[in-house]
Amino acid sequence: MIIFQPDRYLLRKFIATHAPTFSGSILDTGGGKGRYRHLFTSVKEYRILDIDPSVQPDITGSIEHIPLQDSSLDGIICTQVLGDVWNIVKAIQEMCRILKPGGKLLITESLLNEEHDEPCDYWRCTQFSWKKLLEQHFFVETIEPRGGFYSHMAQDRIRFMIERYSLYKRPLLGRLTHMYALIVGKYALLRDQWDTSAANKKFPIGYCILARKK
Repeated sequence: MIIFQPDRYLLRKFIATHAPTFSGSILDTGGGKGRYRHLFTSVKEYRILDIDPSVQPDITGSIEHIPLQDSSLDGIICTQVLGDVWNIVKAIQEMCRILKPGGKLLITESLLNEEHDEPCDYWRCTQFSWKKLLEQHFFVETIEPRGGFYSHMAQDRIRFMIERYSLYKRPLLGRLTHMYALIVGKYALLRDQWDTSAANKKFPIGYCILARKK
């Protein structure tokens, strides 16, 4: 069952936009069952690293200690992972180590989201934090805010309903909520497009980043 969420819509849109630019051998860190695998049609090899063996990843392991050789990958996907990693600096160093020079790194992470994945929900980074974290090893090509004030408010409202009423365990109520969320969420996304003010830009749900190894 799917319940529309502005954040997930924007995440998928960013990844789908940039996926065709990846080629060669890539790694999806913390990729679970490979939600975005089908978008990367231009790559030669797509592998998943995950700490949870129950999802049957290609490689079982931590992003802080990736069991791959230096400079062995052309690209890395790291979506909604680093906020749940305690040693975020070590994770970035590891991804840099296994990327070839010029290799691409796609990161997405939350800024104004609910607490999740307890007790391993550690960090909320601003765009300025991301620049500082990445600048030593990477050329940062894009830091794109995900949504604005209106989609942030809609996302919180929808997510609260999911959590408050356990909607993924209640299919009928979940489907009804999906219809409500689709209307509210899409309208919020439109309002963010219409409102180009500096104030609106101060309330992103999170950030989407594209960088290259130096």
